[in-house]
Amino acid sequence: MNQNIKRSIAQRGLPRRRKKAPERSLLPNVLPLRAAAVEPAWSKGKLILLPFTAESDKDSVVLALAFKLLREEIACLAADAALDAEINQRIIYCLWSVAGRIPAYVPAQDKLFYLAHLKEFLEAYAKIGSDIWPDFFVSRFAAVTDFFDRTIQQFPKWRHFVSDAEKDPLTCEEAAEIPVLAHVMVAALRESETRNFIDPAIPSALEVFQAPLLFQAPSQSESLRQEEQFGRPGEASKLLLANDLFASIDNVAKRTAEAALEIKNFGGPNGETGFKNEAFSSAGEDAGQAYIWMTRTLSKLVAGSPALALHSRFCWLKPILCRAGF
Repeated sequence: MNQNIKRSIAQRGLPRRRKKAPERSLLPNVLPLRAAAVEPAWSKGKLILLPFTAESDKDSVVLALAFKLLREEIACLAADAALDAEINQRIIYCLWSVAGRIPAYVPAQDKLFYLAHLKEFLEAYAKIGSDIWPDFFVSRFAAVTDFFDRTIQQFPKWRHFVSDAEKDPLTCEEAAEIPVLAHVMVAALRESETRNFIDPAIPSALEVFQAPLLFQAPSQSESLRQEEQFGRPGEASKLLLANDLFASIDNVAKRTAEAALEIKNFGGPNGETGFKNEAFSSAGEDAGQAYIWMTRTLSKLVAGSPALALHSRFCWLKPILCRAGF
């Protein structure tokens, strides 16, 4: 062997073999996102809510006109109801509130799902008050909610969500723990480590869907007067909302798991997830710190969360956390 080569090897040592990255086909699978209000995506190293309007079956101009007309119809019904002393003031206020939330354009998916849940609540109110409302109000209320429903049904993601919720609904015990689970996830998403890679709009959106679930159901010894019931969402609509909030949290967990696997196994960009480690270094953050936050947050969903009834719903996370060494 050439003496110069021998001398070079002696001085520098033998070249080290680069650690071979595992094949993607051998890695744990992250399940596809569910149809839900919150379906985040990685963009330039940050988990965000996509700003696009919700996908629909009809032209956006036609749907924008439908939303505008729906808002006017609900506002008109509220104004007419205010002239009748027999109609409860809470349902009138509810109608005004719903009308004020309906835009004159096609909203983004999280906003659309919120409107859809408002429609579900209105239908629940109709079941409570139809026996005591004047006939004109009952018929017009039914017409408005029917128009509302037909408008919402133009969006396939909502239809898919409802279908999925009917096929695999949360149990009452699981639904009761959704607000606690949401609190855990929102708190984690707002920790200081996340400021450069989590869009603040995500925890804010989760809180919006959590709020109606914080209404406490009356105890068996507590009887609600008819007018008091209008301030409380119906149990069926609350269960659907709980399913939506759970699916949204599950989607956030899946995107987090994708990024954690990417950092752990490849340390670089992945065309499928859109996640890039470079975003952390450019923002002054260490990808290692992000990875620690990700694995810590995901492990809470499997074992550390106080929402014990929901642990089995996150069983898909176990092989991923095993890969991470947890």
